[in-house]
Amino acid sequence: MINKNCVLILGAGASAPYGFPTGAELKNLICNNFETMWEEFVLEKNQTIISGGYIEEQKMIANKFVNDFKKFEHDSIDLFLDIFKRHSEIGKKAIYLNILGAEAKNKNGSEVKDWYTQLFRLMIGTSDNYFNLSKNNLTIITFNYDRSLENYFYEIFMNFTDSLNESEKVQELKNIKIYHVYGKLADLPWESEDKPLGYGQNIWMPQLNERKDNIKTIFERKENSETLKKIRESILLADKIYFLGFGFAKENVDILLLNDLMTNQLLYISDFEGRHIRIETQMKGLGIWIENGTTIVRGGDCKRVIEDYLF
Repeated sequence: MINKNCVLILGAGASAPYGFPTGAELKNLICNNFETMWEEFVLEKNQTIISGGYIEEQKMIANKFVNDFKKFEHDSIDLFLDIFKRHSEIGKKAIYLNILGAEAKNKNGSEVKDWYTQLFRLMIGTSDNYFNLSKNNLTIITFNYDRSLENYFYEIFMNFTDSLNESEKVQELKNIKIYHVYGKLADLPWESEDKPLGYGQNIWMPQLNERKDNIKTIFERKENSETLKKIRESILLADKIYFLGFGFAKENVDILLLNDLMTNQLLYISDFEGRHIRIETQMKGLGIWIENGTTIVRGGDCKRVIEDYLF
């Protein structure tokens, strides 16, 4: 069990071991594949009869979006869509379909032995306190749209014990505190009956039109949402904060009010790519470096940080 008040803050690198794209990889996917993806989706996933004119219009919209994104000298699609707001609708659809496609490829993600596995092992507790996942002093804050962690917990926990019935297991899972800062594709079927979407499930055009706005870009943040209030409270009360696959973009640091809320917590940062000097410089510039309390795990991916420092 995790007894100290611990907070995990997840960036794109935390989902990368499970097949989800980083910012640069997402740009490459969109620039190289989206036009074909979108044409196929328009042709195959409409639930009404569509005209040739509509198809050509959608091809032109996708082509213009991709061409402008290719010319954009930055990997961030969030920044691109904030500057080129005319591409906002098709851009969100591109994000949605790529993340959903990565979920579909990850449906057997429980077979990937990375940091999710180690985290679950820590959470199941000891023989006198098994299966009380929600009793861990743990909050997970993610900047990612995918539901891979929630799906992993569900797939593993449902097959892990006969000591609880299905509804009791689901309730335990629902009580784990996982917050998506910028939203997620949709609730999973076990999370909610309000327009859920199965993990990696195919969707139709009307569903995409409706659900694309479940995800928000960095620049569409809601400063005073109830979710943000809970997130910020968890950071304020934390004993330890773990940044996993996190890029320290100023917008992400600002929305969490990290420079105001971090005072004497112990910080642990994954540094898989050997960027410790840059990370330290970034954190100091953002006012979130805690002297003698910040550990950059050099050469350490998310799995190593969880294995060696989460307790």
